[in-house]
Amino acid sequence: MARALPAQVFNILPVAFQGVHSVSSVFMDLSQLSREQLKTLVRGIVDDRLRELLGDPDLGLQLGDGLRARLKESLSSRERLSGEDIADQLGLHW
Repeated sequence: MARALPAQVFNILPVAFQGVHSVSSVFMDLSQLSREQLKTLVRGIVDDRLRELLGDPDLGLQLGDGLRARLKESLSSRERLSGEDIADQLGLHW
């Protein structure tokens, strides 16, 4: 599956390739990039990959009615547990 190039790449294409706007040209003319343009390209690719790997897989999904009700009930309760209490319950020690 072909990956979309970061938006920053398209900002540097006219400068990097002297008017050549074909995306396929990016892979043929990388030697024409300045050091800063190459850094921008690599940084954008790394950022995209990190977002893929570390991003929220549930982003944009709807909460189920049951979970929504439990969250509302929990938020309306005055009882709170500290991080230390939760760590103790889970057997975590630091």
